Amino acid sequence: MWAGEPAFPEAVAFAHAAEVAFWSDRTSALTEDERRPALEAIRLFGERLRPVEYDAEILSVHAYHLPFPGLGLIERHGDAFAWRPLG
Repeated sequence: MWAGEPAFPEAVAFAHAAEVAFWSDRTSALTEDERRPALEAIRLFGERLRPVEYDAEILSVHAYHLPFPGLGLIERHGDAFAWRPLG
């Protein structure tokens, strides 16, 4: 049963901006019941929902031999990559 709260409250979510716009569009032919699960996810993530575009590079990594916490993102910085821990 869905408790209505995220299991990982500090989690960050990535979704394509077009998807967020599609599910948020109240003028579409979708019914409220069809949109409800997506709108609930959008609401729960709030500011932690990161809309991305087609050219976004997202790589989530979990490893044991990385600086604590070992869960984070690898981001492009110019010609190199940098580790950004989540949390």
